[in-house]
Amino acid sequence: MEKIGCGMAMANTWTDPPMVLLYAFVAFFASWVVLPALSYVCFVAYGPYGLAAGPAVIGVLYLYYQFVWLNTPAADCEEHLIFTDEACKKTWGKKKIPIHIFVSEFLDDKIRFKKDCLDTLWAHRDEFIDWRPSWNLFWFLLYQLLPSRGDTLEGYSSSSQKDVASTTKEIAEHYDRGNDFFAAFLGARAAAAAQFGRRAIPPPSTLKFWRAIRPISCALPPAHLRRRRAALRSGTPMIYTSAFYHGTDQTLEQAQENKLNMLCNKVHLKKGDKFLDIGCGWGTLVRHAAQKFGAKARGVTLSKEGAAWCRAQNDKAKLPLEQ
Repeated sequence: MEKIGCGMAMANTWTDPPMVLLYAFVAFFASWVVLPALSYVCFVAYGPYGLAAGPAVIGVLYLYYQFVWLNTPAADCEEHLIFTDEACKKTWGKKKIPIHIFVSEFLDDKIRFKKDCLDTLWAHRDEFIDWRPSWNLFWFLLYQLLPSRGDTLEGYSSSSQKDVASTTKEIAEHYDRGNDFFAAFLGARAAAAAQFGRRAIPPPSTLKFWRAIRPISCALPPAHLRRRRAALRSGTPMIYTSAFYHGTDQTLEQAQENKLNMLCNKVHLKKGDKFLDIGCGWGTLVRHAAQKFGAKARGVTLSKEGAAWCRAQNDKAKLPLEQ
């Protein structure tokens, strides 16, 4: 229900993609009743040949999806993209690419950007991207309704219903890449763009940025890398969160400090209060509550790297165990 409510909130009109997906879900579950009933009626009327009615309907829907639904408007995608796969180029080189298919092909390195990724998507995305949902997206969202261990089908696992082992594995694969990886762009409570400028990291087309197979720090110029490593050694806090500015003269770090203060003030935190942060990351908020507000703060995380970082910073700040 949470995802259904989110989809409806995201839609501006009844024909927007989130609403189309909701209609598809209703039709999908209705088909579980309609198709068997149709097959039975046809069987009674036409004998064994009537049993083919259900599969025939499925076949018609498949053909409609392949040749009508995915027949997107014409577009010169090669003006902005480089196709490294001939089959992908043959299919999508001259017509708009549905967004979910585009993301999948990009991650499979079948598509690259000719120019800067952000600039291209900001100024030209509607020239080569189509926003209609695809079957893969529908299948993925369907799995979100079902309990899953996270390893039943590669790429399809529920983000809402997982056991502890699957969640621990997922957290480890993401956050236990190494604190040096995250310090490359989160050190000093800042993204790399805040300190080094948006162009500090080369475009995804040259780095395969989204794969994040190796630390982003290796892609930074030497001077930037030295600063990142210095931030890591100095133990500057790591955090990614929204920022609240109290004036245009404030830095991102100050705005993020405002956010931490706001959270503590909203719960009326005071000295001696017990404070629990579930999913505490690197413990920045927990440490802030203990240092600045005198709370007895405790953080919970499934990340071994995050916990190790947090404990090390607590030792450097000489926070007592009772805090």
